[in-house]
Amino acid sequence: MCYMDHHKFLAMDHPYRMDKRSFNSDVELRSSPALLDGEQIFENLKDFDNVFGKKQKNKIDGPWKKRSIFFELPYWKQNTLRYCLDVMHIEKSVCDNIIGTLLDILKKSKDHANTCYDLKDMGIRKKLQSKEINGGKKAKITKACFNFTNQEKTIFYDLLKSVKLPSGSASNISRCVHVAEKKISVYKSHDAHFMLHYLLQVAIKCRIQNQVAGPLIYLGSFFRFLCQKVVENDTIDHLEVDIIEILCQLERIFPPSFFDIMVHLPIHLVNELRLGGLVQFRWMYPIKRYLCRLQSYVHNKSRPEGSIAKGYLAEECLTFCSRYLSPDVDTRLSRRTQNYDNWKGIKDKEAIWKYVQAKFIISTKGKRMVLARINDNWRRYKTTIKQTHFLPYKCVNVMLKNRPKSIPESHFCKLIAYWRTEKVKKMSAQNKKNRAQQKFRHRKGLINFARIRERLAASKENNEPPT
Repeated sequence: MCYMDHHKFLAMDHPYRMDKRSFNSDVELRSSPALLDGEQIFENLKDFDNVFGKKQKNKIDGPWKKRSIFFELPYWKQNTLRYCLDVMHIEKSVCDNIIGTLLDILKKSKDHANTCYDLKDMGIRKKLQSKEINGGKKAKITKACFNFTNQEKTIFYDLLKSVKLPSGSASNISRCVHVAEKKISVYKSHDAHFMLHYLLQVAIKCRIQNQVAGPLIYLGSFFRFLCQKVVENDTIDHLEVDIIEILCQLERIFPPSFFDIMVHLPIHLVNELRLGGLVQFRWMYPIKRYLCRLQSYVHNKSRPEGSIAKGYLAEECLTFCSRYLSPDVDTRLSRRTQNYDNWKGIKDKEAIWKYVQAKFIISTKGKRMVLARINDNWRRYKTTIKQTHFLPYKCVNVMLKNRPKSIPESHFCKLIAYWRTEKVKKMSAQNKKNRAQQKFRHRKGLINFARIRERLAASKENNEPPT
């Protein structure tokens, strides 16, 4: 089943409604379909009988297959949000359709021979139809504008294979990519979430035509705005208009088989955002993580319930016992973070002080000075890198060529991108201006006081000591 004619959701004066060539060869004069409220659905299903068991041979009149048991509740027909569409599975299905169709992956692409024959029977989209050759004995299927060439596929796979992501942002996506076989598979729902939001926009930007890359980039931006932690009411109204136009633009490019139910459902996500609030409180990621945790307890597949019960009980016992272990032992409750962005993000500074005390004999009175010194050294290290390997050069390639050997190229690229942002440039200029206004320096610089005193004495006529 395909869901077409998304331009009927547009305003009546929108130019897409008059575009016969790009859609179904007809002018769209129908108005946007109205959503049924709970009262209307309750009246339609009031006399509906649920028939359980095997499928009935006689077709049921209307779109309904069963009457939900929740309508037995007296308040259910007044409920404005009777169900929640799962954003996690929608993103996964949309990402599968896009990657499978662009890369022409076997059994995952929506652009195949049957699609070309269907377009020919429907009499639409002549560019995507098959062409008969040798007197109709054979059919030739030409590549569409959204198909990658072999070289573009290799570049796309190499990009996903070599990508390095910040700690905690996503899993190792490169494990799913097979460059030699030109195949990507077995990626999880959160991998699809991250690729749809960020990676696909980078990978397709310079690989395919702008008329194809533009709507796909806008689609990723739509899901990124939809999943934000703070969404304003004005943004919701704009998102509702944007997703309709994005689906219309995709409908002008991809065949009808691309638009299954999961590609159509994003048009209803904005209204659910308005009624139900942020998607972080309604999607399936927390539940799926917990189910994955329970699944890890199963060692006897013939008795999964008992394995889960014993594994859960054992973990509770270990967690309880870990409260009585030494603070130096890393447990689930006391495990430290591996990576920190800045000094303020380090909460357990006491562990750093204990490590220093184990190496050196220092009184507790010097604790504050030691921690401050560590912070100063970290800031000085970043300043030295910036002054030595960033400011002297203007070309990014030259910066990467002369980067410190202790810093990987991917990490140094992030540093360059950070230092070249307007926010950092303004902050650096303001700090330089503030330092120029200081009458007395708080730091002597790289030259010690003995050499400064000697230089000042030499500048006087009688070599008098400086006052």
